[in-house]
Amino acid sequence: MSDNNRPESQVPVPHIAEAELAQREGYYYPDYADYTLGQPAEGTDWSRIGKLLWYRKWWILATVLVGTLAGWGVSQFAAPEYETFTKIWIQDQRSGSGPIQAQEILQGEGWADVFRSRAVLRPVVEELHLQLDLLEPEGLDRAVFAGFVTRRDVIPGVYTISGQGDGTWTLARDGEATIQRGRAGQPVGEPAGFEWLPAAELLSAANDIRFSVSSTRGAVSGLASNLVVNYNRNSNIIQATLTWTDPQESATILNALGREFVRLATDLKAQKIREEREMLEEQTQYTQERLQSAEFALESHRVETITLPSEPLVTGIPTGAMGTPGGRGAAQSDPVFGVFSQRKIQADQLSYDLAQVRDLQRDLEQTGEPNVLAIRMIPSAVNSAELNSAIQQLQQKLIDRQTLLYTYTPEYPAVVQLDTEINDLRSIIIPGALRALGTQVESQLDLLNQQIVAQSEDLRQIPRRTIENARLQREMTHAETLHDMLLLRLKEAQLAEATSAPGIEVLDPAWAPTSPLGDTASRIIMLFSMASLGLGIAGVLVLDHLDKRIRHPEQVTGSLGLPVLGVVPRLQAAPDPNSATAAIAVESFRGLRTQIAHVDGHIEGITLVTSPAPREGKSMVSANLAISYATAGYKTLLLDGDTRRGRAQEMFGLKRSPGLTDYLMGRSALEQVLQETNVQNLMLLARGAPGGFNADLLESERMDGLLAQLRETYEVIIIDGPPLAAGADVLMLGERSRKVVIVLRAGSTREDLARAKLETLGNVQLPIVGAVLNAMPKSAPYYDYYVHYYYADAEVAS
Repeated sequence: MSDNNRPESQVPVPHIAEAELAQREGYYYPDYADYTLGQPAEGTDWSRIGKLLWYRKWWILATVLVGTLAGWGVSQFAAPEYETFTKIWIQDQRSGSGPIQAQEILQGEGWADVFRSRAVLRPVVEELHLQLDLLEPEGLDRAVFAGFVTRRDVIPGVYTISGQGDGTWTLARDGEATIQRGRAGQPVGEPAGFEWLPAAELLSAANDIRFSVSSTRGAVSGLASNLVVNYNRNSNIIQATLTWTDPQESATILNALGREFVRLATDLKAQKIREEREMLEEQTQYTQERLQSAEFALESHRVETITLPSEPLVTGIPTGAMGTPGGRGAAQSDPVFGVFSQRKIQADQLSYDLAQVRDLQRDLEQTGEPNVLAIRMIPSAVNSAELNSAIQQLQQKLIDRQTLLYTYTPEYPAVVQLDTEINDLRSIIIPGALRALGTQVESQLDLLNQQIVAQSEDLRQIPRRTIENARLQREMTHAETLHDMLLLRLKEAQLAEATSAPGIEVLDPAWAPTSPLGDTASRIIMLFSMASLGLGIAGVLVLDHLDKRIRHPEQVTGSLGLPVLGVVPRLQAAPDPNSATAAIAVESFRGLRTQIAHVDGHIEGITLVTSPAPREGKSMVSANLAISYATAGYKTLLLDGDTRRGRAQEMFGLKRSPGLTDYLMGRSALEQVLQETNVQNLMLLARGAPGGFNADLLESERMDGLLAQLRETYEVIIIDGPPLAAGADVLMLGERSRKVVIVLRAGSTREDLARAKLETLGNVQLPIVGAVLNAMPKSAPYYDYYVHYYYADAEVAS
């Protein structure tokens, strides 16, 4: 029968005399007592996806065919591509000696980024006018565009300049009227955002020049997309490869890029040396001023103390050849006093250093900028490896940043990275190292003070003027040493600036290729085919994900939590009883009968068949299931419980009334409402006349008595119930049934609707035993597995 509640012919079901045959087939059936809604299965079901793709294979193939045809069409307009390359050697001096190494600003990968940067590409684009494309006439030399300049507000498009033969010209943009008129000698393109002064003889004749204009930014992006730059760290060689449609022009462009890269790299290296020289000059001037200040302080101290009475001689304080502590001519008569004096000198120097450290910390907190030269002038800072290393890194990175800003903007990735590292040094690393230095000096000072206090009587004999003289001498010596070191580096930087070589050389210039790069048309067609294949597969998966209709059994078992009792194929209105479709239908209802009959170990009883919504095939399933029981030898009754819209009688060509409503309202006796069908062992109780019927009678004592009386006569009672959307009617019938079967129509029933209707059952514990997936199309990926395989196996066995 068809499954849309319209009259249709019956599918004959072979008689099975021994119903126990199904018991011996060893089926396992889940318990229906604890039915709950399930959740969609987690993970990817690759088997289901494979079946789905096979089911939609013609749709995917059609997408691939359309994509391939589109690729073929595009390939007809694709110009052949040519590839050329150049190699550039980068000198590596990381292993060399000397403080000045200009190439340290960037390593090999960094130079490759420079080659791809706008700083190299933009000048070449402007020099060769790559933002222009001459369209007509063919063969015209691009040299006619000499002096062509585009502004930032250029309007991209295709333009035509037409000479009028009288020395005048007009400029038009495709799709628009004339945008400018002029005479020979006047610049062209002001309204369009470019400026070009064509030769007078070019416009003397009445001819047209058609060309396209793009923005400089767009031309740079187009050139970059066709340029591949790789760096070989083993040989320090950069190889740049350019793919272009014109072979001669490709070599011209790539050689121009190579020249521009060498020029820019040379400028960067020279700029780095200049930046370092300028920084060393500033530092040398600062240290010279500090040295002069230290010398003046020492000299002033000596002048002030030379007229004072002589201090008692303390032999423990050594004096050098110039009267300074620690000299070679020191008296060594009392080593104990020598130790005491050294401790006192060290304590005073550490106190002075600690005060300077605290002052620098306060300045750093206020300004956020460490005074690196003042830090280096602190004698105790010489022994802090962490602080010296951080200061050197900061100075080097400042030089590198200033050098890069000579060519790039602050948004350039290398500059942004340097900004981050400089900020970390200024705000975290150097302040931390300065705090550590202060803590270290303070600890040393505390230790010396403890030793001094312990020997206070002896230390009182140490001359104060001698100690102050020693401290000033030490400070001057430190300033002199630092100044000499920076002065030496400054001379090296000046020498490097005068003699430094670029260290970058073009090894292999680009040559114009003689043959195109591969088969461009085939590559385009292949690319479109692969893209359309991916699009087809993705489309199938996306549509399947968005489609909320139930199409496969996994949706029933996963989201609804119902076992699939059977899959019924889509039936025609009048199938041939001897056709394969009819035979498959017979097997599907036989299997469904077997599943329902043995779900709880009992064949007899009342089975209610319902569905979430109307027109899902519950009446067809009910009728054919009843036929299956009847032909298997069971006394069967088909009861139409849909008192509002039931049509079970139409399937057998019988009368609607008298029926169930007539009996419940007392208008007819039981013998009057039962009708025989043309199927042996099968009786029909139609729904009856609807007039004046109260649905509450479905849970009345008369209804209970009717069912009890019918169970005494019939072994199997199939109730064709109303849909779940009908309200309480299905609940009343379900409570009086031994089993409830839910019919879902493949490709029609919405999963969310079915789930919502099942959830409306609430706390009513209906004995739902499973679901029937109805109207499964033969082309569905699950049809063969759930339906056809049984019949096929039976044919093989026979």
